[in-house]
Amino acid sequence: MKHIPLLLAFALMASAAFAQNDTLNSPGKADTFGASSKEGGVSSSNRKGALSASYKDGESLTYTVSYRASMWPNTDMGIVSMDVAEEKLDGVATFKVSAYARVKGMFRWFYKLDDYYDSWLAADSFRPVKATCELTEGSYRYTGSFDYDWREMKVLSRYRNHRNPEPTVKTMVLAQNAMDAVSQLYRLRSMDIASYEEGEINSLNLLLDDTIRVINYKFYGRETRDVLGLGQVKTLKFSCQLVTSDAQSFEEGDEFFVWISDDPNKVPLYIELPLRVGSARVRLSDYKNLKFPRESVLYKK
Repeated sequence: MKHIPLLLAFALMASAAFAQNDTLNSPGKADTFGASSKEGGVSSSNRKGALSASYKDGESLTYTVSYRASMWPNTDMGIVSMDVAEEKLDGVATFKVSAYARVKGMFRWFYKLDDYYDSWLAADSFRPVKATCELTEGSYRYTGSFDYDWREMKVLSRYRNHRNPEPTVKTMVLAQNAMDAVSQLYRLRSMDIASYEEGEINSLNLLLDDTIRVINYKFYGRETRDVLGLGQVKTLKFSCQLVTSDAQSFEEGDEFFVWISDDPNKVPLYIELPLRVGSARVRLSDYKNLKFPRESVLYKK
């Protein structure tokens, strides 16, 4: 994939904020998401916690994406929704996560965007079983899928730009525990949040078509902030940066910031992303059927 679509960018940014506590253990192995380090030294962050879903059947999260620049006032331009449903897939009990991104209102006259993602996570391990996507962005159309085999630690990837008559098919090794961004976000939401250390720097691996990209991220600390429509909220603040598989920064890999709820729901609340021109903001604008009370809300507007 030559670019990172709106919804995928959102999911990978949010997933980076949870990775600090994630350890994926395959049978007979102990694999982690990547090296962990602190400023001034290297340390292990193989923090293990009991897996327990912080979401339930029927959970629905809706995000509003806005854009602003020096000569352009802050304007809501897009919507991202993420819904959870319990579903059987080939006899396996799963959490199906359906995600959808679109440009809203009059902006669709200029640029049509409809991105659909579905990921199925096994209910017992919270590892993805399958993931699919269907993207329409202007004249660009793209379909893709991942079929995971955790016993063999492999994934079968199929993807096709619709200008090509046949899909590309590739099998990749999952030794580095890479997975698609939507699956990664919801598996990481299932991890037990242990103590975070301010200033700690870590990385995780993101599965994209035929390659793995690395996300570096840093935990800044706990912060109380106002989120439009939600009120004053207790959050965990992270910064993240996309880098290549050989740890070299992308040209466009500016630092962006993610705030997640400091409560058992572990919901991404707010994202700030610098662009070449202007900046984008993503905020939680609606939610339904959360599994736990919103303990992070201090003052509701």
